[in-house]
Amino acid sequence: EFRTYTTFNQAGTVDAEAPRRAPKSGRLSSGGDRTNPESRHYRAENLQNQTERVRRIYVPPTGENPADPLVWWAADWSTLEVCISAAVSGDRHMQEQLAAGVNMHGALATLVFAQTGVEPSRDTCKRIIYGKQNGGHVKAIQRGMVKQRITTGAAIPSREVIEATLAVHEQEYPEFTAWIRDYGETCAERGWTETLNGRRYYDPQLASWDAKTR
Repeated sequence: EFRTYTTFNQAGTVDAEAPRRAPKSGRLSSGGDRTNPESRHYRAENLQNQTERVRRIYVPPTGENPADPLVWWAADWSTLEVCISAAVSGDRHMQEQLAAGVNMHGALATLVFAQTGVEPSRDTCKRIIYGKQNGGHVKAIQRGMVKQRITTGAAIPSREVIEATLAVHEQEYPEFTAWIRDYGETCAERGWTETLNGRRYYDPQLASWDAKTR
């Protein structure tokens, strides 16, 4: 057998020391060590335009009928997390934009420039849109951009650009902003968060006085 297989962890992490410890993000992971590698997700910036070459590593099994071989399907759940946030928060404007197929990253960049004169990049807007779902603030977003620059050389936006973009985003999506704030406060009070299906994650850091730790 020439194939290397991975393990998909519904509530696990790729930490080799604790391959099944529940991650704080609650996201699906795979792998855990050298013989059980990560095969679910590769950062685009790390592939350096070698996506197709990497995909050729994965060879589907022949299947029971050689005349009808199995094939791989590749799917991109574009803006899936944003769609979920729009539905759960009930933000009507966000829902309308998604239903209309609006490029939310580009639309936010255009709006920020029109209202403030500050010109954020599309990538900065993308970072903020996704970062806000995880309680992202200015410093957290800057740290993420620094990590990205290490691998891609992308420019890091100034604090002024991030603050202006965050302010316009909150103004544009008030229901989402209120939902993310209220839910964060609720989690801090009770010490745990949960999925829509009721799976809970307990973490004493949620009640920390330090906003960075929370």
